[in-house]
Amino acid sequence: MRPNREFTRDSRCAEKVDTVDSLKSATGTHEVIEIEVDETLDEGCLAQIEGVASISMQDNVVEVTCTDSTAKVNAIEYVDTDSNIVDISIKSPSLEELFLAVTDSEAIA
Repeated sequence: MRPNREFTRDSRCAEKVDTVDSLKSATGTHEVIEIEVDETLDEGCLAQIEGVASISMQDNVVEVTCTDSTAKVNAIEYVDTDSNIVDISIKSPSLEELFLAVTDSEAIA
């Protein structure tokens, strides 16, 4: 088992990161859930869920930005009780995006 390594580039990464989840946390990147429902829903209560960073709704698609996996599950459960879910997609930052966040670099096209 490899020892934990510390990033010391700046204060955001001073904590030890040994998993992808801890790297996401250290860089402030979050997963986004897009939930398509059959009708609009009241997103007010959704915003009260711990770990939900932001919410937006366009047409019948609610986009929920979550800081942890528990928030994702709770958000999906809330939407499922309030509306009929048609489709769900989850967007996670790629390892390249995490690397760029850590190094403050821009992608080379």
